[in-house]
Amino acid sequence: DKNPGDVGWSLQPAVRLSSSGGDTASPFAAHSIGDYDKVKDGFVVERVPLGGSVPNLLSFILVDKNGDGLTDGGLGRYTIYCGDKSNGKILAEGSGDYSLATAVIVSTGFGRSVNVVDELTLEFVAASSRQDIDHKEMA
Repeated sequence: DKNPGDVGWSLQPAVRLSSSGGDTASPFAAHSIGDYDKVKDGFVVERVPLGGSVPNLLSFILVDKNGDGLTDGGLGRYTIYCGDKSNGKILAEGSGDYSLATAVIVSTGFGRSVNVVDELTLEFVAASSRQDIDHKEMA
């Protein structure tokens, strides 16, 4: 994104409604709009420890207050890895070509009823070309 401070995200249990109809899910991790104001190169990696009491279905929501997503005038993407990025296990990924928000359900239980992942790595890349993305990933 040309303005990384415009981007925010949350990772929370897949929404469950209470008997009164209210949302009872609160985020395990989140960054508010403005948290990335000082990011200059359009590349962010966040490590998110999950702990032992996390449900196996999580909701990941990515927002952009200016409505231009992670595109930076061209390409952009997000990727959610199981554990460290180096193990190569991708749980979810998507294009940065969204307007105000995008959301995805992430399974950390791999078909089990309990979480088997201790940590997630979130990666956000904003770029104007594929060459930009490759360069930022190697840096």
